[in-house]
Amino acid sequence: PARDAEECAALAEEDKAWFRRWLDWTDENARFLHALRPIIGPPMAGRVDGTAAIVEDRGIVFLFNPNPGRKEARFKLDASIGLVKGGRFMIKELHPEEGRLVGSAEGLWAHGSEVVLSLPGREAAVYEVFPAPAELEEPVLFNVRGAASLQSTRLVLSDVSGETGTARPLLVLLPANARVRA
Repeated sequence: PARDAEECAALAEEDKAWFRRWLDWTDENARFLHALRPIIGPPMAGRVDGTAAIVEDRGIVFLFNPNPGRKEARFKLDASIGLVKGGRFMIKELHPEEGRLVGSAEGLWAHGSEVVLSLPGREAAVYEVFPAPAELEEPVLFNVRGAASLQSTRLVLSDVSGETGTARPLLVLLPANARVRA
């Protein structure tokens, strides 16, 4: 419960579930949080601030835009955020668009790539960074929420959604041996 029992009782069940989910997430990810480091510079007006919590080339990036308007966050996928082994990476949004994979121009991110993410004013975002699989077994959809699958030589996108009023390049990365005709 909150420090104020009356305040806690007044919270909507949906809000309580949201808090509980993130408190549980914190417990489950404590090993990453012990490696927390600033990645963009000190918080200040005019830019997004960020921290990374990376252990063994896997972890979390937290971003916050304290400004009234949309701003870009820029950081590199390298030792400056805790990535040391190299290779290719995937980035998955955990908040606010849970489950959306964020792709580079090629889909997967190379070690050393600069990541540029746009955040609305006064908003926070959380991303998971993790090594990409050596080979894809299924198509992977980037930049929007949804699913991609192959039905013989037909590429099927389902449950595709994005932020209202925005445009994003939709990208599908196919397994090496996949052939799409429709």
